[in-house]
Amino acid sequence: MAAYPAVNSLIQTLELFQSTYPTLIHGQTAEMIDSLRASAEYFQNILESTNRHHQKNEFVMPKDLEGEMRVAVQQAEDFLESNIAKIMRKRQKGKIYRSKWTFQDEAGVLLQGLPQAIDKVDAARKKVIKNSTSTFDATVEERVFDSSSPKCDSTALLQEDTVGLDDASTDIIDRLLGSSPKREVITIWGLGGSGKATLARKVQDDPTVRSRFSIHAWVTISQEFQFRQVLLKLVRCITGNEFQEMSNDQLMDKSYKALKGWRYLIVIDDVWSTEIWDVISRVLPEDRNGSRIILTTRNGCVAMHVNSEVHPYQMMPLRLYDSWTLLHKKLFGVEQSCPAELEEIGREIVGKCQGLSLAILVVAGYLS
Repeated sequence: MAAYPAVNSLIQTLELFQSTYPTLIHGQTAEMIDSLRASAEYFQNILESTNRHHQKNEFVMPKDLEGEMRVAVQQAEDFLESNIAKIMRKRQKGKIYRSKWTFQDEAGVLLQGLPQAIDKVDAARKKVIKNSTSTFDATVEERVFDSSSPKCDSTALLQEDTVGLDDASTDIIDRLLGSSPKREVITIWGLGGSGKATLARKVQDDPTVRSRFSIHAWVTISQEFQFRQVLLKLVRCITGNEFQEMSNDQLMDKSYKALKGWRYLIVIDDVWSTEIWDVISRVLPEDRNGSRIILTTRNGCVAMHVNSEVHPYQMMPLRLYDSWTLLHKKLFGVEQSCPAELEEIGREIVGKCQGLSLAILVVAGYLS
């Protein structure tokens, strides 16, 4: 699965971008980012199912098609990282020369080349859909919306791009698999770009966790909270169907009834206020069957409000060693070593990133 690391890398970059730069994500930008993430997650699921079917000699994806997928997602990620790096440089230049630099200007820079890259991703997705047999497609759709079977091959690949999260993921997995029948909420709190979503994704994709829960869903909130859109996403993730014609009350009832009686794991990513949780929690039934919720936030008050009984897991900045390891992997891979003449300046660069994963990924995209 040569395309899988590239697809997974794009998903992680999008998660970090959405949690760190919410002010840039609105209007046309929001639509494109949502479209790109939806395609990347579709590719992720199709590749995992392809691997499972290939092991049974049932289905093999053509190499040229997988190669086109890999090139398309890599190009999209390159544009995104490069444009973010341009914005960072513009911001710094604006501070030096005290020039005006608006959010509209930043959005314009962010969109440079990205629409064309997304068109290529969409084209690759259409080819993948056309190439898949009806039987294989049904299996993939079942895997997306009914994730009771473990994703046996995903965790090892994920670990290639996650650094410094092993201890944290072990602690959270232990809490997810705990014997308490109560519905429990595990909160992950940290700065934007510190890796909250990456940690949540790593934990959710653990094979033991996947097999523990009958229903899995991931809902991203962001600063510009639109309750109806969140409800539509939640219902779609749980049932696999769209219900655009329903009212908000009907959607809440649909979500509640779809989860009722099942052991579920819901990830609610990037919650900005206590009011958001107070509303969403109403559609998450308490059946005393061991259901769990993971909530990420950059607001410590939100984390304590959601679960005051258990101290939230606080994301700490990456250690210098882990920061360097992440940059090294993005630039040189696992097997290739960094030239000695570049290592000193490379370590200085990661030191200035202050242990923030997104900053390191942006720098890596710029340097590569």
